[in-house]
Amino acid sequence: MTLILGLVVPVQGETAAPLPDEPPLGLIWEFNTLDGVGDAGTFISMAVQPTTGIPHIAYYSIESGLKLAARTGNGNCGPQNSWNCTLLAPHSSTEWAGRYPALAFNSNGEYGVVYQRLSGINRVSVYQTAANLTILTTPTFPPDRFNGMHNALVYDNQDQSHIWSHQSAEETINESELRYFGSPALLWHDNMYTTKIATSQNAVGRPAVAYTGYGTGFYPSIFHAEPKTGGNCHNGTWQCTLVNTVGSNPYEPTQTDIGLALYQSKCIFGISCDIPTSIFSYSIQYGALRLAEKIPNTNNPCFAGDPINLNYDWRCSTLDISVGWSPKGWQGSLENYWPMGIDVVLHEGRLIVFYQNFQNPLVAKVMMAYKADVPGTGTCGINNEWYCVVVDDGSRGGGFVSVGFGLQAEVLPDGRILLAYYDMSNRDLIIAEAELPPSRIYLPLVVR
Repeated sequence: MTLILGLVVPVQGETAAPLPDEPPLGLIWEFNTLDGVGDAGTFISMAVQPTTGIPHIAYYSIESGLKLAARTGNGNCGPQNSWNCTLLAPHSSTEWAGRYPALAFNSNGEYGVVYQRLSGINRVSVYQTAANLTILTTPTFPPDRFNGMHNALVYDNQDQSHIWSHQSAEETINESELRYFGSPALLWHDNMYTTKIATSQNAVGRPAVAYTGYGTGFYPSIFHAEPKTGGNCHNGTWQCTLVNTVGSNPYEPTQTDIGLALYQSKCIFGISCDIPTSIFSYSIQYGALRLAEKIPNTNNPCFAGDPINLNYDWRCSTLDISVGWSPKGWQGSLENYWPMGIDVVLHEGRLIVFYQNFQNPLVAKVMMAYKADVPGTGTCGINNEWYCVVVDDGSRGGGFVSVGFGLQAEVLPDGRILLAYYDMSNRDLIIAEAELPPSRIYLPLVVR
């Protein structure tokens, strides 16, 4: 099979070359089905094992439970059986295991997975090989409570785990809260219905968290917290900030942002400060990809608080207004079954955010956005300073499928980018892999 430069139809198991008029960061993508058995991949979490560089993907199988895939080179799934897919936590006769997984490794290569166990009384559990992993103690709630609908796990530079988990009575504010399981365990945010959690780490490996939600006493908003001695929250150990208020009705879930990705700045004492802390989010109210950057004294401040005040420490902007999905009334059904796909990576010194673009609530493609080398030459963002480019348009065999749900992204040790996401049309877990071409000068290219 031969692909000539200019053909950009992504076919599973084959490669797609960039169009000649695409922006300078031309990436060649290969698409494959990782797990096509039953309905696999609606909920995904991906991490790279630091000791081996092997990517691992924790994901939910409707038929089986919580599964883990690792690219071992010799396995039972993926292209040429180069991955090994194993069942970590199976369903039982009374409980479904594996939704909302959060996978992370410590420095020794040991991992933990936080996930939801779905039954009459929902619980949050941990599958672990790692030492120093906080064991969750689920708060006592009456039956039929929706615990663990969003989870996050990260290890710090001391290999201690930090877990955030949404605890909720139902899809309302009442008795909803964000819990933190670390040292010590904390009620992180009370009377709030969490709609997404994202974590990152600073230059020395200390964790940071961003989350979205709506609740009593505040409008739908985006929050950020980072470790700080003498901070303003949680016994003076964290600095908590209401970054951006995204809705005007505290009781309207369709005004909150549901997709979320966080990059924590690696700045230390004024060094490596070129890329600020950045929060990417997906607005279901406006059908747009948004960005909040921690840039003090900005000319484009965020709007935060109740009453609304200008937050001059954070710059807020819209990157892509053509995302095209404003699903009034769809928030609950979509997030419960097909989580919004969005993630961010640092690749060759620049941030790349991957996200979904919708033609309608059931037809989606995968896109990426990154800053243009020369401001004003891009295709999206403030003053066209970003490029927005299609990665997977969903074309398959003359038709289109809906792709990108639950999207996760990682940069492998050799510089390649790996994506994992859900194909809603075929109910499969898809992986897409790209590497930067040897030269960014466009020449005739044939991929065989």
